[in-house]
Amino acid sequence: MTDINGLDLISPRAYTERGIPHEQWSELRRLDRLHFCEPPGYDSFYPVVRHKHICEISKQPDFFLNRYGIVLETSEQKLILESNQGIGQMRVIIAMDPPEHREFRKVAVPAFTPRGVKRFDPVVNESARNLVDSLVERASGGEGECEFATEIATAHPLRVLSTILGVPQELEPQILRLTNELFGADDPDLQREAEDRLKAVQELGMEFFQLFSGIIEDRRANPRDDLASLLANGRVNGELMGPMETLGYYLITFSAGHDTTKNALAGGICALAQNPGEFEKLKRNPELIPSAVEEIVRWTSPVNYMKRVPSTT
Repeated sequence: MTDINGLDLISPRAYTERGIPHEQWSELRRLDRLHFCEPPGYDSFYPVVRHKHICEISKQPDFFLNRYGIVLETSEQKLILESNQGIGQMRVIIAMDPPEHREFRKVAVPAFTPRGVKRFDPVVNESARNLVDSLVERASGGEGECEFATEIATAHPLRVLSTILGVPQELEPQILRLTNELFGADDPDLQREAEDRLKAVQELGMEFFQLFSGIIEDRRANPRDDLASLLANGRVNGELMGPMETLGYYLITFSAGHDTTKNALAGGICALAQNPGEFEKLKRNPELIPSAVEEIVRWTSPVNYMKRVPSTT
């Protein structure tokens, strides 16, 4: 029997040291009950790992709530967020419940219909071509190698999302650093260096606010036919979204689009390298690419979990 440790399921440090907890997940699926986890430094939780149960929970948003956040924070992270008037006050759509969630979701719907997403194709294609061309140039010089996770998997979605959100290319390193510091706040390799963690997060929130506030002001004064303008001028119940909701929309659009795509790209190329027969099949039959994309997302699971809290009323 595999020992089930709650920290192994949720701690980034555990994933770094021990890898993806496939054995623990398999053991949880063999159980005929939910397993209660009490990891030190975190709130206790029940991991739900069966597909049918996850679907059942997802279909009951009035009972399984988002409003308490979608990730399990450490005790230190909770204190920082609760005392921070910047990042801690930012509101993102995935941490809203019905009916509010439905109203805010409508803001971005036009951009993410099949026709809306199709409009991003030129940006995606240009970014991909430029990155591949740069690899070809390097290969002609004799090297022929790259660090895929950073040079492709990170760079490609960064360029695409920066373009559609109105971030100038010269600011891409800054926004990458900001999102890494924000979502890797407990990672020694990513967190902002500071003796005072609260002060570091406050400075991070201010920098993020200044960066996107300028873009929002510009798109409200000079709207264009792009996602940045759609979000900057988004209305809920006839009123412009408030500053914390608008900034939250920019944050979640960028972070969700970047981190998930980066994880899928890196995980997908790793899986293909580990299964060369499947890689050869894909190269011989490019018509399989659309289904391969779906399978890569399923296989890599770019988002491991989302917390839900049962309603007490």
